[in-house]
Amino acid sequence: MMNLDSIVRIGGVTASVGTFVRLGKLRLNADGVYLTVGSNPHPPYLLPPSPPYVASLPAPNSLEDLQQRGFRVMRGKTPECDRVEIGGAYFRISAAIANGLI
Repeated sequence: MMNLDSIVRIGGVTASVGTFVRLGKLRLNADGVYLTVGSNPHPPYLLPPSPPYVASLPAPNSLEDLQQRGFRVMRGKTPECDRVEIGGAYFRISAAIANGLI
């Protein structure tokens, strides 16, 4: 059963039923069913609810993590050769961690 908060698609546009009712694109008929307005009224396409968003955090001290923290990084040929800029010089990430620089 659709309500005003249900998300539907009409003509390539996705919005809530309430939005389409306010825009005059949907109407509620006597049976309690929302129908499109026009020469061929039909129920709108009901979209399934989206799965909950789960943010995936990058691995600690990875290139992505260091970039998010504001460091400039340089990708190496292998992950062991990846470098991070600290004080104008590039250090291997493993050496920067070992020496307490990051």
